[in-house]
Amino acid sequence: MASSALVNHQSAIAMAQALVAIEVTYADPPPPLDRLTVEGLRGGIAVLTVATFENYLREAVQEAMDRINSHVPTCDFSKLPPELQVASTFQGLDQAMRGPKGSPGLTKFDRLADVQSATTRVVNGQVLGDAIAMTRGNPNSGVVTEIFKSVGSRRVFRSIKTAFESEWGSPTSETFIPDKLDEIVSRRHKVAHTASVLTITREDLAEGIRYVSALSKALDAHLVGHTTRLIRAAA
Repeated sequence: MASSALVNHQSAIAMAQALVAIEVTYADPPPPLDRLTVEGLRGGIAVLTVATFENYLREAVQEAMDRINSHVPTCDFSKLPPELQVASTFQGLDQAMRGPKGSPGLTKFDRLADVQSATTRVVNGQVLGDAIAMTRGNPNSGVVTEIFKSVGSRRVFRSIKTAFESEWGSPTSETFIPDKLDEIVSRRHKVAHTASVLTITREDLAEGIRYVSALSKALDAHLVGHTTRLIRAAA
């Protein structure tokens, strides 16, 4: 069964596809009067494609960890993978002490309630999923690998290769999945830091959307199954 995070992602990726449908109505290359419009559309597609994937990661991991926390009978925290125990505890407490991203003005006193809450959850053997799923705005292959390693799933790209190829529709090389993700994330960075948006082709954008959709489906199936196995072992 697909996660709610994947359902949300599929709705979000449809927005990027809607922008593609608008962009292809313009000449390529665009005339001077249409240049800014086409640049805006292509840049928006590149950014939105990555944003939808990043949001999927956060929601999917949080949802998976919530399944563990809410399971009846209660899961024994000590029976979860060591990587998950460590990541949940240390990353959870660290995030509480540092404060939410983008809120540098918070004092230690302002963060005290969050620290106390995180500490109580740790003592009660709960998994702090929101901290594990942090991407820091850069959901590249290294970050994805670390997130899945934190929940006890090593070599995630190798694990999802068969499922990904089924969604993608053709065989791929051993490094295709992580390499393509890094390419798409780098493209987003290029849009954010340079003005050369028109060097990104329509084919690039369409392929990026198709790739992110296939990757999310493959990761989702893997994460749902992995979480079920964790629960069986710890309940």
